[in-house]
Amino acid sequence: MNEFVKLLVWQMAQVLGYENQTDLAEHSVLLLVDYDADVCHPIFIGKHFVSADLDPGMPWKGAVKYLTSDVISDEYKRECALFFSEKAARRKYEKQRVYDSINYVSQLSDGKRWTHCMQSLFTSSRSIQELSSAFTAEASFLHSPDIHFPPFDPASSESAGIFAPEGSPDNREHLLSYFLVIEVDAIRKSMESLRYLARHDQLTGLYNRHMMAEIVNDDPSIVIILDIDNFKGINDTYGHTAGDEALCTMSSRLEAVFWQPDRDLVFRLGGDEFLVVMRGASEEEAVSCLRLICEPVVFTTSDGQVISFSVSAGYIPCSGDFKASMKAADDALYAAKKAGKSGFVRAE
Repeated sequence: MNEFVKLLVWQMAQVLGYENQTDLAEHSVLLLVDYDADVCHPIFIGKHFVSADLDPGMPWKGAVKYLTSDVISDEYKRECALFFSEKAARRKYEKQRVYDSINYVSQLSDGKRWTHCMQSLFTSSRSIQELSSAFTAEASFLHSPDIHFPPFDPASSESAGIFAPEGSPDNREHLLSYFLVIEVDAIRKSMESLRYLARHDQLTGLYNRHMMAEIVNDDPSIVIILDIDNFKGINDTYGHTAGDEALCTMSSRLEAVFWQPDRDLVFRLGGDEFLVVMRGASEEEAVSCLRLICEPVVFTTSDGQVISFSVSAGYIPCSGDFKASMKAADDALYAAKKAGKSGFVRAE
């Protein structure tokens, strides 16, 4: 049984308030899309979506047109059309942003419902028909209790049977995507779960960029921009799963060092870039924390690989213009990179 589908379908269940797999399955749709071939295959359609006009082998552009014209509420159509588009997918994949999500309102035959959609991008030379058939055959796991979900690695031997290179008619790597759609019944599910998803980074649990506008102002603070040195090398050498674990390790270190909730706000801005706002802190306090966070990091991945990385940072005391301070801290981060990485620089 392939662990990726299990992880993909179940990873958000507890956040969204579902108590078991069957309940979740009834409110879920799992789609597989091949952008190069412009083909969409539904792998699983829950009972609440049986009326959805999604047929195996239909053009993905046609599916997007159907979804945004008939299934998604007017105020979300434009945003969703961009989220589902091939152009956006290629841009995200080029930037190694292989996971993304969006919240919107679906307008189904029995009323409107809040909906959460997750996207996972990958490449494979297996045909979409083979991939779809392999995963559809395993959909029975949705009704099985007490399932364990280990991290997914498409290069592992357990997953190799599905992601092996044989079988594609043209033997080329195609860009593919999973879309996991989960509806949230507003009557039965707490809206706090959607607020959490809107304000927090899905991978690390840190605040996201959208939350920055809500809780950061121009009051005196220390503004710090950080990132992982040579992060692309971790993804290229060890795989995206290891890269995700590096990001989670980094976020845990940030929360351990910048630990005072009445003073410190920690955000993941995107990729391997993080922001820390130390409200009312002195520069001496900030420098002390920066010395700790810029120490070399060594961690062991879930599959036993030992990986090390260093951290670079730029910082500036902010006393009235947060946006300008962010720009200055980002410039200082670039200066730290030019100076040899694994350290921090104060903005001029």
